[in-house]
Amino acid sequence: MTGMNGRLGSAMLTSVHGGRLANVTAEAWVAMVAAASKSGVSLVIAGATIAGGSGAYRDYFVQGDMKKRPWLYGLSTYSTVNIASAGYSTHGFGNALDIGSFPPARNLRAYGSDGEARRAWVLAHAAEFGFTRTFGESDPNHFGHDGKARSSSSASSNTETLGGFLMALSDAEQAELLTKTRAVYDAVFTEEPTSRGSRAGLLRTVARIDDALFLDRETSFGTPGGVLVTLRKVTDHLGITTPK
Repeated sequence: MTGMNGRLGSAMLTSVHGGRLANVTAEAWVAMVAAASKSGVSLVIAGATIAGGSGAYRDYFVQGDMKKRPWLYGLSTYSTVNIASAGYSTHGFGNALDIGSFPPARNLRAYGSDGEARRAWVLAHAAEFGFTRTFGESDPNHFGHDGKARSSSSASSNTETLGGFLMALSDAEQAELLTKTRAVYDAVFTEEPTSRGSRAGLLRTVARIDDALFLDRETSFGTPGGVLVTLRKVTDHLGITTPK
């Protein structure tokens, strides 16, 4: 399983807390972390503070280095026996990750009550986000992603999607949002915006404002969730009350 394994280009990867993941996998992971948080469960990628973010995507160098210098990755020399050679890692395509502080069935108390709650929540909900355990209890915290994009339209509230967000606003609120966004646009840019009187124009305007004022790539403007985050940031700045 060599070839692209461990050699993915930067455009194919997204940085998350704890390392990098394939773009679709990263989006699913961020969504799962957010959902878990709402239930009081904290999810992190194992090895987040270790060189190379070893619990997420492992490039070709890291794969080889883990076997040569395991101590840099929190591993013992013995444990490297079960680590794949460079170019053969299940972490080499960015669609696999190790969840931190995830207790094995044989020792459910390994991480206390938080660990037990984490394990229970993940095993109950991971599949909803496309994650499954690859090796079962033999490697209990290792999860692979199916690579399928999932629309946020399946969320419980339709205000969590761009269309739902806009439709949840009254005509007056939409007009106010558009008017005030225009004002911010005019204050930042000098050229005439294209079709800024339309919803499509509004979204392009918001994208430009996001680039100019926020510079926050964590909002991932290209996704419905990212558009929503950006819109809410803009409207919060302008003092417009929006649906939550």
